[in-house]
Amino acid sequence: MKKLLKTALLFLVAGMLLTAICMGVVTSSAANDPANSYVKQNAPYEDSTISMWFEHSFKKVFTSDKTHSGMDTYSVYMAKNEIENAQFVLYSDTQKTGLSATVTNFTDGNGNEIPAEIYYQMYVTVEGVQHDYIYGMTDSSQDYIREGEIPDPVYPLKGIGRFQLNAGKSQAFYIRVKSSSDTPSGWYSAQLDIKNSSGQVIKTATVFCYVWDFEISEKTELQTSFIMSNNTSYGGTYQKFYDYLLENRLMAADIPGKLTPDNPYLLNPRVSAIRVSGYIEAGENPGARYSDQQQHYPYYTDIYNRLAQSSVWDEVKDKLYFYDTDEPLPAELAAGIRDTITEAYTSKTGISKYWGGTNPKIVIPHGENHPYPYYTFTNEVKPLSSFSPSVLSDAEEAMLEDNLCTVWCPRMYGFTPMSEIANTDFKCRETDIIRTNSGPYSGNISKWGNDYYIWENIFGEFTDRVKSEMATDSEDIELWAYSAGYNKNYTYTNHLIENTGLQTKMMFWQLY
Repeated sequence: MKKLLKTALLFLVAGMLLTAICMGVVTSSAANDPANSYVKQNAPYEDSTISMWFEHSFKKVFTSDKTHSGMDTYSVYMAKNEIENAQFVLYSDTQKTGLSATVTNFTDGNGNEIPAEIYYQMYVTVEGVQHDYIYGMTDSSQDYIREGEIPDPVYPLKGIGRFQLNAGKSQAFYIRVKSSSDTPSGWYSAQLDIKNSSGQVIKTATVFCYVWDFEISEKTELQTSFIMSNNTSYGGTYQKFYDYLLENRLMAADIPGKLTPDNPYLLNPRVSAIRVSGYIEAGENPGARYSDQQQHYPYYTDIYNRLAQSSVWDEVKDKLYFYDTDEPLPAELAAGIRDTITEAYTSKTGISKYWGGTNPKIVIPHGENHPYPYYTFTNEVKPLSSFSPSVLSDAEEAMLEDNLCTVWCPRMYGFTPMSEIANTDFKCRETDIIRTNSGPYSGNISKWGNDYYIWENIFGEFTDRVKSEMATDSEDIELWAYSAGYNKNYTYTNHLIENTGLQTKMMFWQLY
């Protein structure tokens, strides 16, 4: 999947969590944490050849990770109306078959319950990691980008049934805990049991959960747009996949069904970003598309008219956006495969013509700056550095001046200040450890080979340019960000299989 995440606005969970810390809610509950005085339990039919321990949810436990964490139990901390989890690991030197695992619901002293469910982690083999492109890490770091069998897909254990432990390999699970808006605050506990093929309990542990006395709102303050494939060959439906993401407060770009006033997803408070898609209106399936074709533009009029004339319009209009141009490149490099700034102009014209509303929200993921218009510079075979800065212009300037997008969405590295880059060996290549939007395409025209140009030296840093536009332009402008699936390095936080779980959490905190 090329485009993994585009996201903006405030991360409500992080904000409320920060508030709770400031109020002392977190520290007071942690002082009474039963895990601090927990004594390891022996099961009725304890199997000493199996080791069981707990890990933090952001730690990806490889099959080769055999060292006990030192945690024989775990305490989950969560708000009301939130999903959290506790991770546990099983390991044996010899193969064990026919095993099963159960967990009770979490209960407090008053009989209140929080549902719990065990998920089984599956593994993907990752090889060929380019360690030269890992910045600020060492071989001894526990959060290092590693190779091996890495946990990635997860599946409810009830759908798998009995499982086995492969000899000499760890197997990770997690206990999913889901509170509701009316879950009473305080301490809860649940019982985890591992059973052998005869149904005897061979490992056991009490797991704890503390619910803070505040609620995560049903409204999603974090706008996300996952480009989700509609591949249902392995079971399920697009709606089922969408609902799974939504339950975890993430959104695919296209909602299930057409954009009609009676579509329940329009008013769902968790759905805060909805792509307007002409191809879905034309009867095509939703899925991993980055743009509409021009023949789909007339459908925008029908969508606008029926929504704008309905009672849901005021609640829905700010959720709608257009994503019709993807990572524009110079025309010579795009070669009909990738979009160019010309497509951005075409999209802006088509949307403005067929969408009745003023100032439609147009998103353009923007990963590489480059010279524009192209013909100004391609007629002469010489590097951009030989031109007078007064005659140079770039793609970002074109998009700013002509309002080609109202939702700026650069790659994560677009926010890196030049002062930080100056401390590195900056060469503007794709494989550089750290850089801005002035990457390999910043001056790369086919006649010149692998040239590059630092546009920040003329126009200033990307964030300064956009904030200046926000301050002076009469139209509303939003600032989003995205991560791409293949950056050839691990300097910036991302959501790849080989990224650490901590880096994925950091990505949300950074955006907040």
